[in-house]
Amino acid sequence: MTLQFTLGDVIDERFEVAGVCSDSGGMGTILHVKDQQSDGQEKLVLKYCKLIDSVARARFCREIRILDEFRGNHKVIQLVYSNLEHDPPFFVMNYYADGDLSNRMSEIQSDVDVQEKIFLQMCDAVGELHLKDIYHRDIKPPNFLIDGDHLRIADLGLVVDRESVTRMTSTGTAWGTEGFEPPESRLGGFKEANSSYDIFMLGKSMYALLSGLDPLYVTQGAIHPAIYAVIERCCEIDPHQRYKTVVELKQAIVYAYDVIGNRVDGVLKCKGCLESILGELDFVGECSVGTINDFAASLQRLDDDDQEMICKEMTPEIWYILSGEDFSSHHSALVSVYEKMAKRCNFGFGFAERIANCMEKMFYSEGVDENVRAKALSIAISAAIQMNRFAAMETCGKMIKSVSSENLAIKVGEILKGYPNSFVANIEGVSCQSDIIVRAIKEVKGLDEVNGEGEYHYHC
Repeated sequence: MTLQFTLGDVIDERFEVAGVCSDSGGMGTILHVKDQQSDGQEKLVLKYCKLIDSVARARFCREIRILDEFRGNHKVIQLVYSNLEHDPPFFVMNYYADGDLSNRMSEIQSDVDVQEKIFLQMCDAVGELHLKDIYHRDIKPPNFLIDGDHLRIADLGLVVDRESVTRMTSTGTAWGTEGFEPPESRLGGFKEANSSYDIFMLGKSMYALLSGLDPLYVTQGAIHPAIYAVIERCCEIDPHQRYKTVVELKQAIVYAYDVIGNRVDGVLKCKGCLESILGELDFVGECSVGTINDFAASLQRLDDDDQEMICKEMTPEIWYILSGEDFSSHHSALVSVYEKMAKRCNFGFGFAERIANCMEKMFYSEGVDENVRAKALSIAISAAIQMNRFAAMETCGKMIKSVSSENLAIKVGEILKGYPNSFVANIEGVSCQSDIIVRAIKEVKGLDEVNGEGEYHYHC
């Protein structure tokens, strides 16, 4: 059941309803109102809780209390008046005539300077909440209101903070907006939202603004690869692979538009970082975390041709360093970059061995997620087969035999089934540590027998 007000109604003996501004919210309706205690010049809107159930009321009152914490903050909408005791509870704020970010989509898509400015302001607004350990949980373009040259974040009805005991959300309940919410939202993550939750939605919001498409599925299209790489990392399935803070995200956005706006040569920056890493390894045997992070981030912002050029210069030693746990947020993106290079096959036969050796470093690292480890092995197998390199096949065979984790074995087993009529069928099951891998190899051999293949010209 919902509550309704009509034109001319006076709320709390003070605010006269002048029209409906928006009734699209899940819990609240926004009305244009006139304050009978003022001269009437200031344009105001009143938001009230249209639902009568106790949970919705409690959540709405929580929104008002949190907004009250941000009085005087120019990045969050401001309360003009509120009444928690009124039935229904409501608050009044200024009316922003320019609307929300959805109204600036065409301008954002056509002007890279506007893109950068808007994206950084979105981060700043969300960052204000995070400074108080408050997480929005419903970030999308309509929830950023335009206030002149600035943005204000709005609709804090789903926020959660670290001091909340109940958080007013059962573990299995998810709210938010489909297409923008992260995958963990429906697995208990909505209740336990943190900065990575909001960062996912910031990535989806940037994508929606740039593409004009439903953000449920993110594809590059006409989006520049530099900023698309940022969006992809925001929207990683694994929360640990996303940017850790909005400050880190802001830095990535600036770097991306450095490349897009030719403020810095992305290739020179990336090559410079790579040379610094190699130099530090030669002279002191280790390199700084900052240099490695800069390299990983700059590589992801290059186009495919430039990425391929850099990838060909990456040694197994560099991949060993990158496989460290300190750089786990880059692992998935880095392996994906290398995968694109490997698929193009624009390299000599001997480079298949380099690929296998590099991916071997990622595969054996305990700090690497099993999905990334499986992808690294798949890249190595593919390159070894395409170039028919025995040494690369031998390296792949050792990796396959070493698998002992059940989860990893399941992933690797599925990969192996995709390579019938290959060296995979010649791997001796007795040498493998996992029965799952043994069964997968037998299945590959069975496929070969069905296809009439009985001999192999390469062995592990």
